Amino acid sequence: MGHGKIASRPVLSIFLFLLGLGIFLLIFFSFLPQPEAEPEPVQTQKGLTLRQTSYEGWDGKERLWRLEAAQIYELKGEKNLYFTGLEKIEFFQAGKPAISLTAAEVELRRKEKKLLIKEVRGRLHEGEFATAEVYVDLETRKVTCPQKVTFVKAELRVEANRMDGDLKSEEYRFTGDLLVEQKNSRSRGEIFRYWAQEDRFAIEGGVEVELEL
Repeated sequence: MGHGKIASRPVLSIFLFLLGLGIFLLIFFSFLPQPEAEPEPVQTQKGLTLRQTSYEGWDGKERLWRLEAAQIYELKGEKNLYFTGLEKIEFFQAGKPAISLTAAEVELRRKEKKLLIKEVRGRLHEGEFATAEVYVDLETRKVTCPQKVTFVKAELRVEANRMDGDLKSEEYRFTGDLLVEQKNSRSRGEIFRYWAQEDRFAIEGGVEVELEL
């Protein structure tokens, strides 16, 4: 019996050593940074779906636009892409963001090479604008807001039924039931032009001004 007791000690020591080593390795690896999981395509009734990913549009080596979305999917039998859960949409000019948007949904019409952006709020050269829909022609880089749009920058507020713009020249044209409010005045006219690069504007066509004294 004494011989058996002496022989069990090294076995117990080895067991305790291996147990402690295993616990140490478990704790050690739990603190190591884990690689981010790449978005995996999911086949659903909608078709191909990607989750938590980004999408970019390029012209050669120049990045033109980028968006981040919770979900990207393609309906079966269609070539359009749909983006939901939009965190950010950016359009670039000379490598710098020209417009930054948030939206409820984006549709990429690949055959027409157009973006349809819905329920839009965004920033335009330190100003903010909102509208129901924005169409972007990805070839010409022309922008159209066919529904009521508001633009606010410091003490300037513009309301119009439509806005047309150019992401290249960064010139934007507001028309239709135009109302321009500034600190002490309200103006009406046919066209409100805004040059974002120069940060200047002009009101054209039958301008009427009301001053607050």
